[in-house]
Order: sequence, then C-alpha cells, then structure tokens
Amino acid sequence: MSIERIAQIAGVSKATVSRAINNPTIVKPETVEKVNKAIEEISYKPRVKKTLSVNIYFNKISIVIHSSVLQPHSFYFTIYEHLKNEAKKFGLNTETFIVSSDSEIAATIKKVKNSEAVIIAGVTNTELNNTVFELNTPTVLINCFDDLMRLSSISPDYELGGYLLGKSAINKGYKRPKILTTIPRLTIQQRVDGFFRAMKTKEIDFEYANDVVDIRTYADAATLKLMNNDSAGQDLGSSLVMDKIVDSGVFDDCDVVFCICDLMAISLIQSLKSKNISVPNEIAVVGFDDLDISSLVTPPLTTIRPAYESLAKSAIYKLIHLSNDVQEPTVRSYTEVSYVGRNSM
Repeated sequence: MSIERIAQIAGVSKATVSRAINNPTIVKPETVEKVNKAIEEISYKPRVKKTLSVNIYFNKISIVIHSSVLQPHSFYFTIYEHLKNEAKKFGLNTETFIVSSDSEIAATIKKVKNSEAVIIAGVTNTELNNTVFELNTPTVLINCFDDLMRLSSISPDYELGGYLLGKSAINKGYKRPKILTTIPRLTIQQRVDGFFRAMKTKEIDFEYANDVVDIRTYADAATLKLMNNDSAGQDLGSSLVMDKIVDSGVFDDCDVVFCICDLMAISLIQSLKSKNISVPNEIAVVGFDDLDISSLVTPPLTTIRPAYESLAKSAIYKLIHLSNDVQEPTVRSYTEVSYVGRNSM
C-alpha cells in the first residue's frame, strides 16, 4: 500500500503523512493518530532505502524548474538531466513543474502542497518559498536563494569562477578587460565580483562604472521588460541588442570581454564576426557555464564549467538529510567549478 492510500484514508495530504511518519513531533497529535490508524488499517510499512548511513523517507521528488529547461543545451536542461539521473540511482521518482512566469506560481504552489520533497531550480518566488517552509517539506534550492535563509540552497561557486577567468586573462597578458552583464541577481553578481577581485589582486585598471556593461542599457522598452522579467530567452536577451552594443563602440578600448554566460558570449562572437572583428586576435571573449554548444562554436569558447553532477548529487543528499531531521542546519553551499581554456582567449 502507498502513502497516497494512507493519505486518502486519514483525510490528510501526502506531505502530512510523510511528516507524521518521519517527524511526528511537528504534527498535531490528533493528525498523527489518524495516520497511525490508517497505517494499521492497511498494514503499511514505509519503504526505507538504506544509503549514506541514513534512511530515505520519501519516494518522489517534485522538481520546480525554470522554463529554459525546455531548451536543449541550456543551463537548466543540463541540471535537470543530472537531477533525474541522480534520483534514479536512489530509486526515486520525479515529477516536474515548469515555471515560465509569475502567473504560473499559484498553480505550482497548489501542486507542491502535496509533495514529499521539493527541489526548486532557478525559480525565485517568496510565496513559493513560504509555502514549502510553512509545510516543513524537505526542500533544496538550486541556483536561487531564500532571502530569509530558511531554505538550504546549492549553487556553483560563481565568485571563484569569475576569479579564475580574470586570473587567466591577466596571465595571458590582457590588460583592458570589460564585463558584459545584466540583471544583478546574486548568481550573476558573484561572477562579476570574482572577476573584479582578480583585477584588483593584480592591480589591473578596472572600474565598475566604466568597465561593467549592462546589456539592458541598450534595450528598448519592450525588450527591457522581457529582460527584467527574465523572459528574454536563454541568452538573457543579449542577441536582441548585441549589434547595437558593438556598434556603440563600448568595446573599442578593451582587449577581452567576460560575458556572464556562454550564450551571451556566443551572441557577442557572432556580432563581432559579422563586423569582421576577429576573435581572439582583435578582442578575446570568454563565457560561463560550459554548455555543450560552447565547444562547437568558432572559435571554441573559453569558459567556466560548473560540476553539474555534483550540483545534482549535493541537492538530493541534502534532501535526504532534511527528511531525516527537521532540525538539519540551513546552509548555502557552493560546488566546484573549473576553468576550460579554448581558442576564444
């Protein structure tokens, strides 16, 4: 018999059944009693999988994920594939809720209220965070954060990645860098900060006001709205304004450009090539994410590779520990990144 059957008999949600079995002290006594009676009625024994010296008390992970998961080669597509693979190793099922706009959040929240365990990847929404927190549902965030630090989160070490790119540029003799960026959310700002740290460590002349270029500055009203709503596409809307940026002459006085994601870097390379500007002979370009397509462009893109498998594995391990102990510490964790040198720098 399944948790679904117990929930039906007891008249409660599956999430409540899971908590009543695993952490009865956080559930109302009368609710625990209902669940126990339902268990006795059907002679249910929880399926417990032994691993990591702890037990797994859930059978299914609900994955709430950014809509770019639908696009092959995207960051979230890559994460999603690794999440499914890691879940399969533990014999866990997954269900997926794709969020493309804030208007879909209400329906998503309604669905996750019955979830046994939740991973939220790239979807930042206070109401969603509030819901899983108040229900005490084991939840881990990937590449997004809870501002109140109530939910654990895991991301690549973006600051280190930015630093490694900056350090490599300096070691190769580049002295006039610029950064191409967009909305300063934390996962983006950390990349900028790491690159900036490398410049300052080696006393390279680099100033935020002059050398950090926000692509939104070049957008018309309609495009700007898409960018600010995170709905301008996988490349964050850069392809919509890149020719205008290059034509503005903002890169005329620099020798290397750090784009905060690979697809933005690819957009820049394509624009430069269309204007007969050679990469890397006249200007070098580097990205971040090491998507599959990044090794296939001409020239192949120098970038930072997040450890996607470690990211997925760490998220599921944390869920397992959360399901065992409601007092498991809330943490912001960072997984390893590595420098991938190719021909664009």
